[in-house]
Amino acid sequence: MNPQTMVPVFEPIDVLVYIPSKTYNNVQRVQELENVLSAMKSANINQMVFVSFYADQENNPFTMSGYYGYAPRRLAAAGINYAVLKNALYADPLIPYLPELIKRQALIYPVGHLVIKK
Repeated sequence: MNPQTMVPVFEPIDVLVYIPSKTYNNVQRVQELENVLSAMKSANINQMVFVSFYADQENNPFTMSGYYGYAPRRLAAAGINYAVLKNALYADPLIPYLPELIKRQALIYPVGHLVIKK
């Protein structure tokens, strides 16, 4: 999304609560964060609560681990006041997602070794 289209929506607020999109493309998520930071600057917002995830360790194989490691470092350099809220996995999408996970016979979430028994 173009940062300038966000500015009018952002202008009346003091603190932005940012929950990243559901995309699994790390490059798109980084660009999304950059767009949000740009819009915040234009709207004179200097406070953000960033909703993150526990899977941010450098050796974590979770697809989004790199992004969740990058984002706090980027916020530290952004010149804003911020808090990182490390959230657990959202469980609500798991039920409708179960058929696909069963078909894959694998989880894409950051879990330890998993043995599927038939």
